[in-house]
Amino acid sequence: MIKLAHVGIRNFGTKPDRFARRLNWEFYALLEGRLSLVLEDESVRPQKRRVEGANFWVFPPMMRWIWQGEPGESVDRVALQFTDVPHLLALRVRREGFLERRLLREDLERVRKLGEELLPLYQRPNQFASIISDRAMLDLSLIALNDEKPVESSSWFADPIWDRFEHAVAWFNQHMAECPSVNDVAAYLHISPTQLRRDFRDVAVAQGNDQGSPNQVFTHLRLVRATEILATSTLTLDEVAETCGFSSTPDFCRVFKKHLNCTPHTWRRFPAMPEMCRQKRMLSGRVRLKPIMRIEEPS
Repeated sequence: MIKLAHVGIRNFGTKPDRFARRLNWEFYALLEGRLSLVLEDESVRPQKRRVEGANFWVFPPMMRWIWQGEPGESVDRVALQFTDVPHLLALRVRREGFLERRLLREDLERVRKLGEELLPLYQRPNQFASIISDRAMLDLSLIALNDEKPVESSSWFADPIWDRFEHAVAWFNQHMAECPSVNDVAAYLHISPTQLRRDFRDVAVAQGNDQGSPNQVFTHLRLVRATEILATSTLTLDEVAETCGFSSTPDFCRVFKKHLNCTPHTWRRFPAMPEMCRQKRMLSGRVRLKPIMRIEEPS
């Protein structure tokens, strides 16, 4: 979900940057001009040299940095923040500290176009905000990773384990408001709860993830849904908690604060929230789900 969007000219001399922890994932593209990236802690990237002439960056949550421009010069840039990124991108960014690339002009123009599409959506959210921002986030992630060589994995995605996993997630998403249990999901799939937990564990291991139990994935899905609703509606916390299948509003607030280390009210009130929250575990780096079509109830 989009949490911040800036597109266009900025003069860092007249409007200097400041060190602050960003709560969300940030994509930053330098379209024209010169900027210097200053890290508060250079050790965040100890084993990888900086990229000369870099013009595109992806930063993880809670990292601190500032931009410094040339005296008297402005830059043309795109800055976009999202609550979540694909697991594959999260792994690479975490491994390298942050992602730093030199993109071709055509890729930079694609980033500009995506930013221009998201800007009005960020300023005036509507019912399509979640869908459109997720599509843009996936496009940006593919741009960020387009220097990686694809590795075939069709045999894995054809595996019945992955098929059961997808159906479990799809069914849970459709019935989230009913607060289904692991046993309920297993019963729908006609397997035992033990088998369901084994399937989720196998999917997590295949993706290099240690956060893949059914309850962890279901909590992740609930929080993703909750952040989308908080960002695009005026529903009360009671209504959000009920829609996302939490047992009560206090339970919703407790789980939300445990995983994002801020309250739902604070998250809704401060979109970018530098220094507002001290996040423990962002909604990322978890099991990344493939797009899933709506499934029909068994007859």
